[in-house]
Amino acid sequence: GNITILLATVRYKAIKLDKVSVALIKNIAISDILMGLNTIFPILVSLIADGWIFGDYLCSIQHFLKAPIFISAELLICAMHISKLVCLAFLLRSINRKRRTGNYIAAAMWLIACVIPAVQLYVDKDSVTFDYRLYRCHYVFRALVWKWARPLLITSIMIIPNFIVFATTIALLVFVRVKIGSVNLQGALTSLYLGVAYVLTVGPVAINQSIIINLYPIMDVETRRFFFVVFARFAFFITFLNGMSNVFIYMISVNSFGEFVKKSILGTVRVKLRSLTQVFTSLGTG
Repeated sequence: GNITILLATVRYKAIKLDKVSVALIKNIAISDILMGLNTIFPILVSLIADGWIFGDYLCSIQHFLKAPIFISAELLICAMHISKLVCLAFLLRSINRKRRTGNYIAAAMWLIACVIPAVQLYVDKDSVTFDYRLYRCHYVFRALVWKWARPLLITSIMIIPNFIVFATTIALLVFVRVKIGSVNLQGALTSLYLGVAYVLTVGPVAINQSIIINLYPIMDVETRRFFFVVFARFAFFITFLNGMSNVFIYMISVNSFGEFVKKSILGTVRVKLRSLTQVFTSLGTG
């Protein structure tokens, strides 16, 4: 799905939105593809093997790549929402915005996403271990500096952008409700659907990390085990649906992309299936 999005944006120019949105959509697709390769695939293998089989070196690489990939998706959606709201507020200025602006914004989001793993590498690069709850490699915050550095980094790079995504999703929902039928809402609807999908899929892990873990001391053993293992697995694994949903969101919200998929992808599949059907039919009659 995300490869189709890249083809549509890079080669076929099949997503007819403002240039900044197209640049951000392209980078979101890249982030989702990297998530599949670096996180979903190793987790799937670890689930089957019931352990990490790739060695300590690749365990460290998997974590330090996973963190910026996950954070970049959040920051890129946040940037897309803010960009779309700016476009809606200043329509005349938005017409002159160039693709280069979108590329600069995306590059800035990727750089910010690298801050947390960069600090982790600097403080203690060997604090990576395999987590049997989530079947992935994660960082253990052992150094004393993390007592104040961890809350600061999580608040500035994760909590605040997540709040912005939630707030701008509400703002886009209000705008679409007020303006429906009066202006072209393709870009606003795309951003809105992306925000809704993000909030629904990342919401459980945000609740787990910000609220539930702080309630562990007052929980009984069985309740704590449920939230520490079962709910944590559900919360972290459901985040993968965010990247998988984007291709369907663009299909229903961007007319040009929907037509591209219908003609170029589904049309080709239909032709191939028809050819195979004719071949098997001729073999059967023969």
